[in-house]
Amino acid sequence: MKTTTLLFMLIVSFSIVAFSQQHPEVKRTWHWYFGWNAGLDFSSGTIQEDLDGQVDIDEGACSISDTAGNLLFYAGPNGGTLPGENNMTVYNANHEVMQNGTDIDCGWSGRQNSIIVPLPESDNIYYLFTIGHYSEPYETQLGFKYNIIDMSLDEGMGAVTQKNIEICPSPTYDTFSEILTAVHHANCKDIWIMIHRFNADEFLVYKLTENGLDAEPVVNNIGYHTSNCIGWGMKFSPNGKYAAVNKSYMWLSLNEQIDTLELYKFDNETGVLSDRIAIPMDSSLCGKEFSFQNDLLYTFEIHEYELNVGPSIFQYDISKWQEFYIMGSKTLIGNYSFPIPDLHLTPLNTIIIGGDLRENIGVIEHPDVLGIGCSVNENALTITNNTAWNFPNFVRSYFNTDSTAYNCNQVSVDDVISNQTFEVYPNPFAKQAEIKTYNREIIYYNLYDLKGNQMTQNNDYKLRKTDDAYVFVNKKLNGGIYILSGVFADKEQFNIKLSVNN
Repeated sequence: MKTTTLLFMLIVSFSIVAFSQQHPEVKRTWHWYFGWNAGLDFSSGTIQEDLDGQVDIDEGACSISDTAGNLLFYAGPNGGTLPGENNMTVYNANHEVMQNGTDIDCGWSGRQNSIIVPLPESDNIYYLFTIGHYSEPYETQLGFKYNIIDMSLDEGMGAVTQKNIEICPSPTYDTFSEILTAVHHANCKDIWIMIHRFNADEFLVYKLTENGLDAEPVVNNIGYHTSNCIGWGMKFSPNGKYAAVNKSYMWLSLNEQIDTLELYKFDNETGVLSDRIAIPMDSSLCGKEFSFQNDLLYTFEIHEYELNVGPSIFQYDISKWQEFYIMGSKTLIGNYSFPIPDLHLTPLNTIIIGGDLRENIGVIEHPDVLGIGCSVNENALTITNNTAWNFPNFVRSYFNTDSTAYNCNQVSVDDVISNQTFEVYPNPFAKQAEIKTYNREIIYYNLYDLKGNQMTQNNDYKLRKTDDAYVFVNKKLNGGIYILSGVFADKEQFNIKLSVNN
C-alpha cells in the first residue's frame, strides 16, 4: 500500500530537525532593500540581486513582506542626510513613495535606527519604529517614535496613517544608542521591542499587543556603561532566549579602538535580561550573529590600528553559559576583507556577510556547524550596488527554527489532511522512491539527516525529474530517516520525510 507523505507531517509527528521547523512568518524576510540602492531577493530559494530598491544610505534600513513572501514596503533615511536632517521615506511594493510616506522622524544614521513590526492579529496594520541619532544636538533629539501603516489603503499599496508618534522622548542631556531590535513574546503573538539609553546602563523593552503598544516599558538596568554608549546594534537569538550587544564601536580614542561583547539571557515571557557575560575584545566588533540552533555566536572583528592583522570572523560556543568556557571556545574561522562588515541570518538558513564598497557578498553556509566546517564562501554573489554598512533590520524570531522555543508551529490533524500536496512510494525504500508533486516543480532542495547534517547532492543521493514525478535515488545513504527540504516554483516551502531501509 502506498505511504502518503503530507506537508507539515513532521510538525505533527516529530520534534526533530531544526531546519524543518522554520517560523511560520519567515517569508516576511524574503525581500531586502538597503545600502546604496542595494537589494536581495530570497524568494527563489537562492540569493538573487534586486536592483529596484530606492534606499540610498550608508546604514539604517528596514523592509517587510507578507506571510506569503510578497513585498509590502520598506524604508530608509534619505540619502545624503547629515546630523539634524532627520527624514526617512517609506516606499511601497511598486518602489514608489508611499502615501504620506515622507518626513518620517529618524536618525540620519545608525545601524539599527528603524524596524517594521506587524500589529499582532492584524492583516493590514504595521508599526514603523524609529530612533534618533546620538550625534544630533540634545535640544533636537528625536527620541523613540512610531508610525502606523495601513496596507488596506491605496488599493493595497498602503499609506502612513499616523506619523512621528512619540513613545519615549530623549531624556535631558541624553539620547538613545544605535540599538533597536525586536523578538516575539513567549506567547508567539505579541512582540518585544528593545532600545538602550546612550548615557545610562538602561535597556527599555516595550510590548506590542493586538491592542497596540504598552506605554510602560520593562526597564533593565544592567550591563556595561560609559558616558558615550554608542552601541553597534543588538541581536536576539532566533529562539528569543539570548541577546548579544556591543556598545562602544567607533568611539575613537587616541591610539586604539577596542570593544566588549556582552551576552545576556532573555526571558521572553517577562522582558527581563539577566546572567550577563562580558567578553573583552582586543579589537573593534563590527558584526555579530547567532546560529540557527542558538548555541554558536559569530563575530566580525577588526584591529583598526594593526594593519598587519586582517578583519577576522570568529566563532564562539555559547552552549554552556560560562564565561571561561565561552572565551576558551573562540575559534578563528578566517580572515576576510569586508570593510565595516555586517552579519545577518537569512531565510535560507545561512548567514550573509556584507561590507562597504565590496563587489561581493559572502555567506556562512553551515552556521550550525562547530568550527571551520561552518564553511565561509567569501564570494557567494557578485553585486552591482554597494551594500554599505548593514543589512535591513527584521524581527529576530522570524528566523527561529527551534520548535521547542516557541510553540508557534503547531498544526492540527485537519490542517495536515487539508495540505496533502505530494506522495512518496515506496516509503521506506532501499534504492529509490517516486515522489509525486502533482505538477508542482521543485526548484531548490537539500537533504538532511535527523542531526541537521546536510547530505551531498549527486554523491549521497540524486533527485531526477520524470514526466509526471521525481525519482529520489539513494547512492550512499545509510539506513535512517532523512528530510528533503526545499521550495516549489510557486515559492511554497516543503519538507518530505524519507525512510531509507538498506
